[in-house]
Amino acid sequence: MNFCRFLTRSIVVVILCAAVASPVCAGEPARVTIQLKWRHQFQFAGYYAAIDQGYFRDAGLDVTLREAREGEDPAEVVASGGADYGIGTSELVVSRARGAPLVALAATYQHSPFGIVSLRGHGIETVHDLVGKRVMVEPQAAEIWAYLKLEGISADRLTLVPHSFDTHSLTAGDVDAMTVYTTDETFALQQAGLDFQLFTARSDGIDFYSDVLFSTEREVRAHPDRVPAVIAAVRKGWHYAVAHPDEMVKLIRERYSDRKSVAELLYEAEHGRALMALDVVEFGYMSEGRWRHIADTYASLGMIDGSVSLDDFLYKPDIGLDRDLVIRLSIAMALAVLVVGGVGGRFYALSRQLRREMAVRAGAEAGLTAALAQERNLLSVLAHDFRTPLSVISASAQLIGYCLSPDDGRGQREIGKILAAARKLSDLIASCLAKDRLEGLETKSFVPVDLTDVLQRITAEWRALAPNRRIYLDIADVETGRIERPVILGDRSLLIVAISNLIDNALRYTPVEGRVIVALSETGDGLAVTVSDDGPGIPEADRERIFEKYYRSPGTPATGGAGIGLSVVAGVVRAHGGSVRAEPGDCGRFVVTLPCLKGV
Repeated sequence: MNFCRFLTRSIVVVILCAAVASPVCAGEPARVTIQLKWRHQFQFAGYYAAIDQGYFRDAGLDVTLREAREGEDPAEVVASGGADYGIGTSELVVSRARGAPLVALAATYQHSPFGIVSLRGHGIETVHDLVGKRVMVEPQAAEIWAYLKLEGISADRLTLVPHSFDTHSLTAGDVDAMTVYTTDETFALQQAGLDFQLFTARSDGIDFYSDVLFSTEREVRAHPDRVPAVIAAVRKGWHYAVAHPDEMVKLIRERYSDRKSVAELLYEAEHGRALMALDVVEFGYMSEGRWRHIADTYASLGMIDGSVSLDDFLYKPDIGLDRDLVIRLSIAMALAVLVVGGVGGRFYALSRQLRREMAVRAGAEAGLTAALAQERNLLSVLAHDFRTPLSVISASAQLIGYCLSPDDGRGQREIGKILAAARKLSDLIASCLAKDRLEGLETKSFVPVDLTDVLQRITAEWRALAPNRRIYLDIADVETGRIERPVILGDRSLLIVAISNLIDNALRYTPVEGRVIVALSETGDGLAVTVSDDGPGIPEADRERIFEKYYRSPGTPATGGAGIGLSVVAGVVRAHGGSVRAEPGDCGRFVVTLPCLKGV
């Protein structure tokens, strides 16, 4: 145990020592103004924490937060010099295409909180029922228009009403539907006990970044050290805010604004945390492929001509590494991944040996219990300790990738191998932690979980992680109302791990040109989640054993896992009172059935 901890800490120290540190700011702190996207609320808690905890001060910055006025566009304020930095929507790429020299630095929300809400019982059951209705659509909501266009609904088919930014307009009957931020504006409707219908662009695969920290080319050129310092301080601030929501709510009400209640701010904290996806990616993560998809979507709306370049729009820190140093760091990180993988393999072998010994001592109940406890503790500690160096490895590899020339095929391939290896180990760790939680799981801790939301989130994240693969989500039964409320009683995080493992398994066996389909349907008194792929199918002899821990089919390809993922799926499903089966056929197909929660 001490050796494992020493090893992981040593890896972190080596990589950190190899990194190029930014110069320490000296003298008087630099005055910096950040233009907020809206009024003070938990939406900007990371910035409040960075000020209150001294993260900006430690970076040599004296930061002022400028609250937005109604109808004000942060992009215009920053572009005109009214602020040094700002927080904007994905429409920043539109401003860039129109000539504003804006640079996207970090995305707070990996998934957009935008949605359209209407009250149930008012004749709006599907998004197509909005045609002819009175609808309020706020400015900078182009993704909503993209969603409506994809559904065949143009602006001239709606009766548009100026946005009041108040759900009272909806409850009073002044409008039939309105755009909202799902992180806070739905709170008032829930508190009033109103049953409402929510339509989101994510249901059609339109999943944009939101609350993006940005600046200008002028700031990036003039202050190359200040920009990464701002990003790092904001990152620390958000990690602190997410970990201390009660403290941040008190700070907001005492120092910034008391217009929102404690309950409302905590609601915003909970729902905003889910959109940040910090358990999947580091704060601020952005990919060029996803921004290209966003730009293409705006081009389809006629907002840009489609020729916008993302080279200068996406911030790439100048870490000043020469080619030889890049190669040395790449080799060092590759060795670090191999060391971590070697320790994981050793743990795998020890774990199997421990299981065999416990089987021999089946009659000694006390010894068996102690051995299980020891394995669970080792599993948990190793999994948590490995996450820190893996995060550093992935982040450093991405930075090095930015420094390499696009023509450097060998270097790009080596970086790709490092990221792929780190991702595989990260998935293995998530499965190990899920297996650990299952050992002591109690159903009394279960809460209502909306499977639609879970499936939308998982498929969106996999599309971002594998942009070149075809992953589809089929929830037609929910959209058409044949399933009233796809809610089950369970543990949300474990369900996410289980379904992610099924998708990962499907991608392993599916050729690049193939597709993976995730479907939700109703069956008897429960719900069925089906994950199918274009792979070779599951042999009859393996259909029962495939869910056993560490079992690997003789025909498993080199891309196969360690034999843990499907056993975790079976354990999670059984813990929720459901079942999972592998169906025969020419293609792979897994069906998970779960009991539906009635009366919600």
